[in-house]
Amino acid sequence: MKRLLLALVLALAAAQASAQLRILSTTFPIYQIARNVVGTEQSVALELMLPPSLGCPHDYALTPRDMRKLARADILIVNGHGLEEFLGAPVRKANEELRLLDSSAGITELLELEPDPHADPYEWTGCFELQTGSYRWTFAQVDGEYADPSIIVLMLPAPSGDKSGLEALAPFAAERFEAEALDRMHRAALRPAPTPYRLHFDEESPVTSFEILIEDPGFYAFFTEHFPFEFQADEHFLKDARGQDLEPLAQHPESGTDHAHHHEGINPHLWVSPRLNAMLAQNIARALGALVPEAAPHFQRNAEEYAARMERLLAEMRAAVEALPNRRIVQPHGVFDYLARDLGLEIVASTQPHGLEPSAAEMLRLLDVIRQSNVAAIVTEPQYSPRVGRTLAAEAGIPVVMLDPAASGPDNAPLDHYENVMRANLALLRAALGADE
Repeated sequence: MKRLLLALVLALAAAQASAQLRILSTTFPIYQIARNVVGTEQSVALELMLPPSLGCPHDYALTPRDMRKLARADILIVNGHGLEEFLGAPVRKANEELRLLDSSAGITELLELEPDPHADPYEWTGCFELQTGSYRWTFAQVDGEYADPSIIVLMLPAPSGDKSGLEALAPFAAERFEAEALDRMHRAALRPAPTPYRLHFDEESPVTSFEILIEDPGFYAFFTEHFPFEFQADEHFLKDARGQDLEPLAQHPESGTDHAHHHEGINPHLWVSPRLNAMLAQNIARALGALVPEAAPHFQRNAEEYAARMERLLAEMRAAVEALPNRRIVQPHGVFDYLARDLGLEIVASTQPHGLEPSAAEMLRLLDVIRQSNVAAIVTEPQYSPRVGRTLAAEAGIPVVMLDPAASGPDNAPLDHYENVMRANLALLRAALGADE
């Protein structure tokens, strides 16, 4: 009899689990907001997709474990505005029935990311050692289309095959990259030249190839408008006449696939603002309520309670910051833009607005800005090395403080994790900006 009862309990539990709406949240902060909205509702099963310790997934690549999670999910809650650049066709391949819930949809008063006036006009550069002969550069459609209909490529002889060779050519390449490009259609032959080419792809073909002719053996640097790996499907992009893959001796970025973080567009770090955090919760509640109407009042009530907590947190933080004598700061990149707007902090500059460490010349320029603007403190964050911020702070003779944007957290974080992090940030900020002076 006991065995029969146990079997019935297990069967009922399995039936209940299979009837649940399976929801997957991409990032830790969106997952934490969704947890507060879902609360104790049993009709949905909420799971985090990425590791909670990851932080912002700027250069993340999907893993087999992620694909398995996607395959069994019904709903995928995303942050939106380009934060999840790793999502795309592989997601649809894993689960064609998956429905996307954009938590930031409809939210206005958004900020643009800081433009980089010192950005190179090219996105990638690589140096190869080439012998006299013919080589084949292949561009392929990925998931049925090219990443772009064309690409600008500049090929130059390099003084060496290492990083210094690329650096020596960089100023000339940046200047020449802005020159009028020579149009070349598929199957055209290309030669190294001080004038860039614009290569046009055959939209009717899954692969477009160009022949590269080398007359003098040596080192050659390629500067490209887009990462060549974005056009790589089943085979490597550069091969010799025997069909052997050719890898760069040096390249920038060094990994070859790390895009500088968010060149332009909307700043996606909405959750760092308590005010926008509340809006994200209300968006999620409305969307889940439409999917599970019987639980809609529960979701809405939880979202309203969460929004009230965010309002209390924001009022507390604003009151403390308004009393500070100097609210001018430098941040690592755009992660604190929305929080600064909420609190009345003035962000004078960013040390690494596009994810790359500043050059020596840029460090000197930042130091001048810090001194001229009477910056009170330099802010760093856990996902970036604090080295740049510490160096600038030491040179300027001002404090440096590490604030947590709550982009990551521990396993099984408490539901009030965000508030705890922000109150800890507030204490650090008040100390750094002279609250006790």
